Amino acid sequence: MRNIMRSGALRAEVGMNPVNQRMQLSARRADLEQFSRTYVSLTALRKKWRTTAPGMSDALRAAGVRRTFPPEVNSVGIYRRSEVARGQDFQT
Repeated sequence: MRNIMRSGALRAEVGMNPVNQRMQLSARRADLEQFSRTYVSLTALRKKWRTTAPGMSDALRAAGVRRTFPPEVNSVGIYRRSEVARGQDFQT
């Protein structure tokens, strides 16, 4: 998530961690909720459809649904919910 915050896709603030007293990036709950309404992870999708990550990734790709962030920004596949919804025929 740190790289997603650094990319600007998720608003982040730099603040002091109250436990270890170090500066860190953090996101507000409202921003996280908005991010969750907009994007979905490959892990969440594969669990919903009860399939493997490679199988889900292949099905999404076949439906024309592409990862939102490149692997160098986020190693976990993150997809726009609106694109996944348009490509839902991949499971039928």
